[in-house]
This record gives sequence, C-alpha cells and structure tokens, in this order.
Amino acid sequence: MNSKNLTMIGLTGLLAALVLANVGTLTFASDEMVALWQSIALKSAAVALLGAMLLKVFESFNRQRDGRCMDCGVSVPVGHTLCREHLQTRCRAKRDELRGARLA
Repeated sequence: MNSKNLTMIGLTGLLAALVLANVGTLTFASDEMVALWQSIALKSAAVALLGAMLLKVFESFNRQRDGRCMDCGVSVPVGHTLCREHLQTRCRAKRDELRGARLA
C-alpha cells in the first residue's frame, strides 16, 4: 500500500462523514447512530491521512537511496538497484540453484 492509496481512503472517509452529516435529516436513522458512524468515519479518515503523510515521508527517504547499488552503494543508472557485478553474481547464483533443482 502506498501513500496515494491511503490518501484516497482518507478522503473517502471524509466524504463518508460529510454524507453521514446529511443522513441525519432522513427518518430511518436515529441521531445517535448517525453521530456514532460519523465519528468512526472521521477517526478512520484521520488515521488514514496521517498514515499517508508518514508513508510519504518514508518514501522520500527511500528515494534518496535510488541510484545506488543495494549491496555495495556504488552509483548505478537510474532505475537499477544493483551494479553489474552484483547483478551477475545473483543471476549466476539463481541459475545454479535452478540447475541443481532440475538435477535432483
């Protein structure tokens, strides 16, 4: 789940709280029940929006690490996570693992 999803959930909760504020005028729901559901919607929206803000901060910290190899920290092209040497090492290890699985 990313910050965009949490933001949408939070905004949907706020919209639900606004709708519930107007539902009180309808006769099928008691005022206490509407107030209860409205407070639940507001609290869940606040938690989701707070979570989205925190996640956005952590995502920005993660972006600062972009452009570096996960193993050694050497600079790599944008979008890559490993340098050529570590990528080849992992590919060879995986290939050997798969070959061993076929022989067994």
